[in-house]
Amino acid sequence: MQATLTFNLPEEEPEYTMAVRGKEFYFALLQVRDNLRALVKYPEAARMSSDEQSLDQHTLDVVESMFWNVLTEHTITLDEIP
Repeated sequence: MQATLTFNLPEEEPEYTMAVRGKEFYFALLQVRDNLRALVKYPEAARMSSDEQSLDQHTLDVVESMFWNVLTEHTITLDEIP
């Protein structure tokens, strides 16, 4: 199967960039997901180096929930690509 995308440049430069860099955007989201998962699973790893305060579990849960809500609102699932 082949697909061809056509853009009118420079007018559609942002759309072109999103299409061309989609793989990088996808992998960036995976990294954010994995980092959030690690912080939720291992909250002691959430220590801030400057003053050794740790993020509380509620804050981590809220941020993780916000992440998933944003993806859901945009109908993005991170398991679409094997």
